[in-house]
Amino acid sequence: MRPLPPQRIAVLIPALNEALRIREVVQGALAHCPNVIVVDDGSSDDTVAQISDLPVQLIRHAERRGKGESLRDGFRLAVAAGYAG
Repeated sequence: MRPLPPQRIAVLIPALNEALRIREVVQGALAHCPNVIVVDDGSSDDTVAQISDLPVQLIRHAERRGKGESLRDGFRLAVAAGYAG
């Protein structure tokens, strides 16, 4: 059996008003995977500010679009960037 080729993977985190928890969650993800995508779904708190210094790819929705749209946008970015789909 031939070994599988290495695959690029990313962690996708949808977020809405998660300022109190997002930094810990993202740091935990970064400890296991260097490629993290965060989709902020129009948060009205400091969610984005809490992770602004962390090495993540960030998508920001100006207004709430829902978890499904956040996941779709994150998956689109991941596939376009060459992560395993």
